Amino acid sequence: MKQLSWGIATLLLAQFLLSACTSQPTATPTPVITGPKIRVGVDASLPPFEFEGSAPDEVVGFDVDLIKEIAARAGLQIELVKVGYNTLMPFVVRCDLDAGISAIPAADWAGQPVDFSDPYYSTGLVVLVKQGNITITGRDALTGMTVGTQAGSLGQTILTQDRSIQSISYDNFFLTVQQLAGGHIDAVLADRPRAQSFVDIKRNDLKIVGDDFGQVDYAIATCRQKPELKTKINTGLAQVKEDGTLEKLARQWKVVLKP
Repeated sequence: MKQLSWGIATLLLAQFLLSACTSQPTATPTPVITGPKIRVGVDASLPPFEFEGSAPDEVVGFDVDLIKEIAARAGLQIELVKVGYNTLMPFVVRCDLDAGISAIPAADWAGQPVDFSDPYYSTGLVVLVKQGNITITGRDALTGMTVGTQAGSLGQTILTQDRSIQSISYDNFFLTVQQLAGGHIDAVLADRPRAQSFVDIKRNDLKIVGDDFGQVDYAIATCRQKPELKTKINTGLAQVKEDGTLEKLARQWKVVLKP
């Protein structure tokens, strides 16, 4: 009888432990990181997307946190490489870098030998002018003006379609703004965050006028020789969007996501 009672007690204990285990929430498995580090280029000059941190060679910002979250979900081990924006995309095109994230407008690089992830942020174009300019009040006031933009950008496409505007394209956005600040052109077309980053530099003496127009989608550039990397990044990005992490990061870094 004692043996029978002990057996029943053991069985009940086992059932209790099994019930306790199965009632606990299932933890999200940590992705297995395999293969070499993925070298991701970042340009630390566009707050709040990416900018210099307090520690030496540290880069922080919305894009930086985003790529880390994507990598964690995709099982990727990443190494951030700080480069200038003008060299970032050529490095990815040549596969000297595996990927790049720095508020990169995907449409600006259409036709280039590089892949892009799904978009993670959308914004509009704006008109950038000198502070003292009271003539140009927005896109509709550009007739007869000399307007600069970056070569290959959506801004250039829009300008070349309007023959009432004298458009000039430059190899990079920094040179475009430099021409505006120096008084060599009347205005610049650019995506809002990039334009705002130069407005925030007081010595440039610039302002944004008028409403946003068009749509610019930011995406993560990847080496075309590694199509599996694009797939993994898209998988991680989809999870970041679905579980609310993207919105959380946007609130943290005060980045406005379009609905």
